[in-house]
Amino acid sequence: MGAECSKQVREAINQLELQIKTPKSWPTIDRELNLCGPFNGTDRQSVGQLIWSLAIPFATAAQYNGRGNTIGVEQVCALMTTGQDVWTPLQRYAKVIGQFNKGGCLTYDYNELITEIKKSSKTAPGVVVGARQWIYQTCSEFAYFRPTDHPDSPFGHSLNIDYYTTQCVDIFGKQFTRESIQKSVDRFNANYGGSKPNLTNVVFPNGAVDPWHELSVLKDLNNSSRAILMKTTAHGADMDGTRFTDPRELTDARLAIEQQIKLFLQ
Repeated sequence: MGAECSKQVREAINQLELQIKTPKSWPTIDRELNLCGPFNGTDRQSVGQLIWSLAIPFATAAQYNGRGNTIGVEQVCALMTTGQDVWTPLQRYAKVIGQFNKGGCLTYDYNELITEIKKSSKTAPGVVVGARQWIYQTCSEFAYFRPTDHPDSPFGHSLNIDYYTTQCVDIFGKQFTRESIQKSVDRFNANYGGSKPNLTNVVFPNGAVDPWHELSVLKDLNNSSRAILMKTTAHGADMDGTRFTDPRELTDARLAIEQQIKLFLQ
C-alpha cells in the first residue's frame, strides 16, 4: 500500500480501537462507519467481525487490484491519503467503506453472520457465493485464518486466531478446536506435499500484487510443473480476457501457460 497509506490506515484503526474501549463513543462509531445496527463493544466476536469487515476493501483491492468491478490499491489509498486537513483518518476510512459498499450500511453483527453461514441448502446465499464451503475448508484443511494481532499489522490487534476458531465451532460444531485444526492442516500438508507437492503437468501462475501468492508454488518443481510469477498483476489476472492495457509480463505469462499446456497434450 505504501508507507503513507499504511500509516493512515493504522491511525484510523488505532482511533477506532480507542473508541471501542469507550462506550460513550459507540454512537460515533455507528454514525461515522454507517453501521447497520447499534455497536456493542462488549461482544468480542462482533468487534472481530467489524475489524474483518473493515479490512475487506483493502484485502479485495490487493487481491484483485481493480479487476472486474473492484476498486484497486491506488483508489483506496487515494481515499485514505486525500483530505488529511479536513477529515480524520477514521472518517477517510469510512469513505473507503462507503465506496466499497456503494453507499449501503456496514454489516458487522457476528451472530447474523453465523446464522447465514450455518444454512446449508443449495440456495442459501452463503452456499451460492461459496462462503460456507470456503470457511469449512479453512476450518478442516487449510487454516487460512487472517488475524491482525501481529506487531506490524495496520489493521489493529482486535482480530485474533480465537475469533476464527470460535467461528469454526459456532458454524460446524465443537469438534473443531485449535488442536484438531492444527492436526488437520498437518495431515493435509503431509498428504499433498505442502509447498513442494510431488506432481507433474501443472502450471502455477501467480500475481505478486495478490497476497495469496505467498501460499503458492513460486519455483519450478520439475520440467513439467512450472511456476510463473507476474510482478505487477493480481489474483487470477491470467484467466481474464486480453486487453490493450495488459502489461507485457501478463501477455508473456499467458503465452507461456499456453505453450506449457500444449506440451502436456503432446
